[in-house]
Amino acid sequence: TALRERARAAAAAPPPEPPPAPEEEDPFADFEALDEGTFSEIDPEALDDVAPGGDIEEARALVAVGVWDAALALTEGMDSLDASVLRAQAHRGMGETARAVEILRDSTNDADENDPAYCDALFELSALYTATGKHRAAVRLLEEIRDLDPDYRPAEVDARMRGLARLTQ
Repeated sequence: TALRERARAAAAAPPPEPPPAPEEEDPFADFEALDEGTFSEIDPEALDDVAPGGDIEEARALVAVGVWDAALALTEGMDSLDASVLRAQAHRGMGETARAVEILRDSTNDADENDPAYCDALFELSALYTATGKHRAAVRLLEEIRDLDPDYRPAEVDARMRGLARLTQ
């Protein structure tokens, strides 16, 4: 009976508290604080346009699903070539082909060939020229893309070139 009483007392007693967890070391304890001026040359607003989840990526997502007005609103005031491509795609989606051509023609005239969005702009402009019957101009742009970056969407550039060759026969 003494054993039963001890068993009942043990069952009724609260469980023992677990031992305290060891304190974790701060992995950044050895790092020195950054000088306030370290990043002073970077404009934080410029990074917002290209950061994952930034306005340019959000506008790209909106263009992809046909929400043209919202994409235009997000790219308003941006002067990057990438933003111009998105604005042109939005205007084209809204049936405003002439406006889309104007945006890309002006943007590519002022752009640097080394801009990562330059081939995108030429490719989009070639599609606009094709849609408006300016087939020779479209072919010239596609040839320029091939010269600048042979690895830029090669299957699509070739397909468009073949299609334009058939249209101009």
